[in-house]
Amino acid sequence: MTINERFAEILKTKNISVKEASVLIRKSEVYVRKLMRAESFGIEPVLLILNSIEDINPDWLLREKGSMFRSQYNTEEPAPITSERLLSIIESQQRTIENLSKK
Repeated sequence: MTINERFAEILKTKNISVKEASVLIRKSEVYVRKLMRAESFGIEPVLLILNSIEDINPDWLLREKGSMFRSQYNTEEPAPITSERLLSIIESQQRTIENLSKK
């Protein structure tokens, strides 16, 4: 499942319309629809999603690891999501993809 498919799955699971999502992330409905169709997207939309829909597990959104929701994998207060942490995860994923492509 791609990141845009996981974003669409979040909206479906939480019963959030495109209009409601646009209000949550403070972007236009057109922007939200483009995110849902994009093959991939950068750090800004990821931060918008994670900071606006706070119970989403960042590992699930970025890497499809674990549960969709934080409450299902962590009973402690979640650590704040920083752009540095997300960039680190993305860089790690890129290295993994490069390594797998070489095989």
